[in-house]
Amino acid sequence: MEIELIIIGCLYLLFSIIENYFCFIENNKFRMIFKCFPLFILFLGGVIFSPASYYLYLPFLFYCLGDFLLLSNKKIYFVFGSSFFMIGHIIISIKLFTYVLESNLLLITIPTIIASFIFTISMSFIILRKHLKHNTFLGGIYFGGLLSNCLISLILSQCLNITSFLSLTIGYIIFISSDILVVYKHFYKRYKRDDFVIMSTYYLSVFLVNLGLYFLFFNIYTI
Repeated sequence: MEIELIIIGCLYLLFSIIENYFCFIENNKFRMIFKCFPLFILFLGGVIFSPASYYLYLPFLFYCLGDFLLLSNKKIYFVFGSSFFMIGHIIISIKLFTYVLESNLLLITIPTIIASFIFTISMSFIILRKHLKHNTFLGGIYFGGLLSNCLISLILSQCLNITSFLSLTIGYIIFISSDILVVYKHFYKRYKRDDFVIMSTYYLSVFLVNLGLYFLFFNIYTI
């Protein structure tokens, strides 16, 4: 079954390189054309190879929709785009939680999730309240979802000794870093080739998350 993963990965890499090239040369017209293609490849690949496994493709459909909305620099589209990303994170959270339940790790996981949301909501009100205003709480929830998925994956990797979860952990760490860069760009200050830096880290993070999900699905590369 690894051949499916290789095909999806190669197509994803191809369109990611094309998009990042246009980001690097700062050709905004062409980068907008190719921006949604990499995530659409992951969605399409999951649908084709395993239509019954929603967690292999639905998150990337919502990420793709989020990318589309973020083509606009308007704040309202930024909020709606982030909401679609949040839905994608929730779908992966549901899958991760099945492993938590099966492994009887609730006593470790629940306090971790609560602490993640308390931390990110607090930081959102401290740092982003001026910019997000009445959407500040939602911003905290969004980053809380990212952080909790990252920490749940780390807990599962350590407690179950399964390296596939480490791919998810690293992916979410980079995802958080990429989104922090997005926040900085939109609400604080633009910098040279900011889109290239953001999209490079974003595509890497999504690839690692997708890789971890496929490793778990095919039950490969575990110890």
